[in-house]
Amino acid sequence: MQSTNYRTPASNKFVAGIPTELQGHWQAKLGYFTGHWNMTSNRSTLTVNDPQILNNVQYKNLGNHTYVLKGTESYYSNGSTIQYTVKKVSNNHLTLTTANGVSQWYK
Repeated sequence: MQSTNYRTPASNKFVAGIPTELQGHWQAKLGYFTGHWNMTSNRSTLTVNDPQILNNVQYKNLGNHTYVLKGTESYYSNGSTIQYTVKKVSNNHLTLTTANGVSQWYK
């Protein structure tokens, strides 16, 4: 059964929002820092040392609880599009893949 906040993208295109199964507060130990990541229905705030706030977030479902998220980051990068690959491993565990590598996030 699908949640009302979840939409399967038609034709593998990006659709607005963040899937319900990814939403919430997540943490990761990243070197000397603890990362905090809050995802709501349409906004992602990821803070390790400085915040990276994505607005107008869209996602594409790659299958097997794996998604590409992309959004506009204007706080530091003047409206650049940022893209992540996120896989839900379990209810309390995500993996985040960026250009910097893979990190483990937990509730």
